[in-house]
Amino acid sequence: MSPSERPPMPPSDPDEVDIDVDQDGAPGPLPGVSECLGDFESIDDYMRAMLEPEIAPGVVWLLDCLDMGRVRARFESDGSRLCVEQGQVFRVRRAGS
Repeated sequence: MSPSERPPMPPSDPDEVDIDVDQDGAPGPLPGVSECLGDFESIDDYMRAMLEPEIAPGVVWLLDCLDMGRVRARFESDGSRLCVEQGQVFRVRRAGS
């Protein structure tokens, strides 16, 4: 990124993104490409579900010790954003990414 370019401003609440959901439950038009990642009540629930299989059953309690903000930053390090709408988690990427 050149010194004259500024990074995009994050929304005031990173968990909230306007997504139009059609009657069939598919996401409507977005300013990028969206991918439905599944049914989860929150982004933290989604990330926990993705991490749990990677941890030995005897130490799953370690998930309760994680800084989920830092975990989310890692999940979004490719430039995408996670958002939740009507009980579904979406990964939103800019068009062409």
